[in-house]
Amino acid sequence: LPITSEVNGVVNKIYFNSGENVKKGDVIFSLDNLVENAQVQQAESKIATQKASTAALNASRESTKIKLQNSKTTFERNTKMFAGGAITQQALDDSKTNFESLQADFNASSANITQQEARLQELVRDIYYSKTILGRKSIRAEKDGTILNLDLKPGSIVTSNSPVGDFAPEGPYMVITEI
Repeated sequence: LPITSEVNGVVNKIYFNSGENVKKGDVIFSLDNLVENAQVQQAESKIATQKASTAALNASRESTKIKLQNSKTTFERNTKMFAGGAITQQALDDSKTNFESLQADFNASSANITQQEARLQELVRDIYYSKTILGRKSIRAEKDGTILNLDLKPGSIVTSNSPVGDFAPEGPYMVITEI
């Protein structure tokens, strides 16, 4: 079986040489992955920032919720007081406006949190993608077997799906020859 890479790259390290046995999942060789590592770190940093931003918005919404509950109580109390002639129409209107304004602020905070949580999920998908690309920079044995030959050295350029060596899976062998 040919040994190939799914991606282009420059060989960083070779872990096994011709004639050596490998187990399924062993890294045969790796490609330079500095850019991909940086992308993963950047994505992780963005996730941490997004989580902090979402937490701050949640705290702000909770503060608004407390103020909203207080303004609702005040508005209900002022409605009763106005009916009894104890306060002016202006005082009642002010408490109603405050209540409605805080309700709008609370709704806006909730919508903003929903948007930030969606952004967080987008960043989680980005990190999954970045880690997938990073994982393709390590070329692994698909089965237990022996590396027959590996035409690589550190610094070699590898193109995707181009054979760089041959691999013999463990098990019975069939030899085909021509005379």
